[in-house]
Amino acid sequence: MNPTHPIVLAHGIARFDLLLRRLDPDAVGPIADDTHYVRTLEGPVHIIAHSMGGLDARHMLYGFRDLSTAACQEFDARVRSFEESCGVLFQTYAGAQPFLRTFAPLKFAWLVIHERDRAHDG
Repeated sequence: MNPTHPIVLAHGIARFDLLLRRLDPDAVGPIADDTHYVRTLEGPVHIIAHSMGGLDARHMLYGFRDLSTAACQEFDARVRSFEESCGVLFQTYAGAQPFLRTFAPLKFAWLVIHERDRAHDG
């Protein structure tokens, strides 16, 4: 990564940006709490997103609105050639969380997702 470009942390439900700020306030660049801030940046920017932050970032970049499985698959097919040729490195990491270790308010969502996709992180 080029350290001269701002780093935008797009968090999900858990505010990892607050933890990183506590560990080392100088370790990261500007942190986005809303998409308005990111739209004011000019030039290249690094977006590091987690969970819902990844969806927020895609919405901000592409106007992504429909999160149904079919719409996500169609979207991925539509932007694949652009993402492979634009000179930007897109990386995704995924994990799986067992039901008993899932944060209680997310257990219902875990069950719904598990019925369709099996292994996931809730």
